[in-house]
Order: sequence, then structure tokens, then C-alpha cells
Amino acid sequence: MSGIFDIIASTEFRNTMYGLSIVCLILAVGVAIVAMVFYGRARETEGVPKEQEKWVLLFATWRDSLIITLLYTSESIVYRFSEFSGLSEVISGRIYLFSPVVQPVFSLITSVLIFMIVVTRVIAISRWLGSQKDTR
Repeated sequence: MSGIFDIIASTEFRNTMYGLSIVCLILAVGVAIVAMVFYGRARETEGVPKEQEKWVLLFATWRDSLIITLLYTSESIVYRFSEFSGLSEVISGRIYLFSPVVQPVFSLITSVLIFMIVVTRVIAISRWLGSQKDTR
């Protein structure tokens, strides 16, 4: 048991945990950037032939659900950043103020992005359903 405590109390362990926390933060930001780069206007159904309209909407919704998955992944990685950063601070005695601030703020930002994408999809699907009602 003392061997585990010695490892946890070592400077190398704290540096490793701090490094992992920074890697998680960079990865989370990268995932969010990738998700937003691929979120474009290709999901719109205006100007699409009627027989292809359903497929455009289906695949756009599928893509958006994958983007939402990426954003949830990003939020999960930020949570891991907080955990790793907390592990690096337990023994060190120094208080880093960025970890308790970044996790809730980034979590809120990704939640807002998820909300925006879901609302956009709901509006588009509602319009499509309304237009299908008129063509019957």
C-alpha cells in the first residue's frame, strides 16, 4: 500500500496527470471544432427534387445526430480533463483555478451547441412534415 501512495505522491505522477488533463482539453476542443466544421447548410431541402427530398432530410438528420454525438463526446472529455486535473492537484498543495472554471463553462457551451442543433433539426423536420401534409 505504501508503494501506491509513493507513486501517487510523486512529482512524476502529478506531472503525468496534469499532462493528461491538457491533452483531454485539447482533444475536446478539437472534437467540437470538427463537429462544427461539418455542420453546414447541406441539410436544407429547398430546391431539391421531390423524390430526393426525403433522402436529403434523412441523411442530414443522421449527420446531425452524429454531430450531437461528437459534442457529447467532447463534453465527456472535458469532464475527464477536470478529473485528471484534480488528480494532479490532490497532493501538490497548489490550487489551480482553471480546472473548476473550464469544465462547467465548456460543458455549458457544448450543451448550448447541442440545443441549437436539435432545435434546428426539429424545425426542419416540422417544416418537412407540414409540406408532406399539403401534398397528400
